[in-house]
Amino acid sequence: MIELHETGELRDPIVIAAFEGWNDAGECASAVIEHLARVWDAEVVAAMDPEDFYDFQVNRPQILTVEGQRMIRWPTT
Repeated sequence: MIELHETGELRDPIVIAAFEGWNDAGECASAVIEHLARVWDAEVVAAMDPEDFYDFQVNRPQILTVEGQRMIRWPTT
């Protein structure tokens, strides 16, 4: 299932995609996407439900500590 966010009219839209997990080459692909999103002040316009794409037995969630609080980061698209 794809969840679309309200965007208004797009001018010359570009999609750049990277996948986390075993094929991410040391997180290079996903790090590039994060960098470009920051530099271009990008906005999320769509998201896919990861349930159909991830084997959660292989792609486990990560536990992070942010400002002294534990957070769970689930794999996502």
